[in-house]
Amino acid sequence: MPANSALEKYIAYTEILKEKLDSYFKDQEEFLKCKAGCDICCTNSYYPVSQLEYEYIRIGLNQNFTDEEREELNKTAIKIIKNRRIFAKTNPNLLEY
Repeated sequence: MPANSALEKYIAYTEILKEKLDSYFKDQEEFLKCKAGCDICCTNSYYPVSQLEYEYIRIGLNQNFTDEEREELNKTAIKIIKNRRIFAKTNPNLLEY
C-alpha cells in the first residue's frame, strides 16, 4: 500500500470517527433502541458502501476470517439482499416515531 494512500487516510479517519461515535452513542444511550438479541435492522436492511469503504471492509474480512467464514458471510449477505424487499414491505412504518 503506498504511503498516505486513500485507504491509509480512510483508516486514520475511521479511528477518529470511532472516538467521536463512541462519545455520541454514550450521550444518546437512552434514545438508542439497539440491544443484545435485536438485529432486525442489521440483518434485514441494505447499507450501500463506497468503493473505499468496500476495500476497507474487504481487508478486514481477509485479515480476520477464514475462507470458510468469508463464504458463509457471503451466503448470508446474499440472503439478506433477497429478503430486504420483503422486510421493507412488511415494515413500512419502522422508522416512524
